[in-house]
Amino acid sequence: MNNHIQMHHTDKQINGRREFISKALAGLGFTICCGSLASILESCEFYEKKNPVDSSGSIVELNVAAVPEFAALGIGIKQTFKDTKGNAVNGGYPIIVTRIGDNQFVAITGLCTHDACYKEMYPPNEIVDAIVCTCHGSVFNYQDGSVIQGPAVKPLAVFPTSFDAATGMLRIFFA
Repeated sequence: MNNHIQMHHTDKQINGRREFISKALAGLGFTICCGSLASILESCEFYEKKNPVDSSGSIVELNVAAVPEFAALGIGIKQTFKDTKGNAVNGGYPIIVTRIGDNQFVAITGLCTHDACYKEMYPPNEIVDAIVCTCHGSVFNYQDGSVIQGPAVKPLAVFPTSFDAATGMLRIFFA
């Protein structure tokens, strides 16, 4: 009795294995391509987030008396706003508003020009008299948005404001 088992493969079996391997590799390639495509599409979405939606013609009104931080000069707030029609302004990203004089305010975007951080952008306060982005360490002048310290090289966008001392209403304009 022969203890050796001989295996004979037919051409049909060999072709079946090749077809299986080819399909498995094609499926793997498809999966990798889908992952790459998803990354590309996500970066497009990020690009749009970095470039806020046009708010041209929008006006925001803010009752200064309702903001306790405005009792002191050089102290700012960061918040998102809706215009007088209820639409988000600045692409839905925060705006940093700071009182710089008795009847003077400045409104600056809270979206860092370096890497589009907005959650880590901090308005001027009792300790730091600048807008600070802690994502990568950029520091901006709170009165004009200019860069004090990089890595950011572009200033923050500044929005025109007007303050009516009689009503206590600050208006922020998006040209």
